[in-house]
Amino acid sequence: MRSYANHFTVQPALLFLLFLLSTSSATAQSADPDLSGLKGVDLGLVLEHDTESRLGLTNQEAYKVIAEELRKAGVRYLPWPTRNTNIGARFQKMPQDYAMLYFEVVSVVGPRMDENYVIDLRFDLLDRVRLSRDNSKETVASILKGHQVVLLTGRGGGAEVLDRLRFMTKQFAANFRASNPETNKR
Repeated sequence: MRSYANHFTVQPALLFLLFLLSTSSATAQSADPDLSGLKGVDLGLVLEHDTESRLGLTNQEAYKVIAEELRKAGVRYLPWPTRNTNIGARFQKMPQDYAMLYFEVVSVVGPRMDENYVIDLRFDLLDRVRLSRDNSKETVASILKGHQVVLLTGRGGGAEVLDRLRFMTKQFAANFRASNPETNKR
């Protein structure tokens, strides 16, 4: 007695497997032309409203998480400024081929510690751009944005903010590396 393989069940399973592989997140990042040519970033970070007082998160903790993820990815970044200066002053001191990766974390927490609260995380990559209508004028504009809004209940929240910052920084670093493979070689 001969056995015959049923090709009709193997073929759909193979097609389904190929579909999963093509749509998975394991695909390579594509280069973003707005990011190409950058050598690194300057980090800006602001924590607003209840982020420090109610969630217990400090600028130093958040900066450390962001800097660690950039370092792991091989993205160059300028050291944290010794004193807080405005963005315009930092752009004047920044090297020409750098942009500012500016994070903003806003938390709104109710008066009781076990209530719902909202965390709004966003980043903008700020860079010098020339106006198309008058090429002689230069300004600072956001060339890349990331944004997350999270609604949570209960205590804590600082760890959640750090996890979200870590995730957003990893995404940015992957895009940066894909757009600048020659700049960030180790």
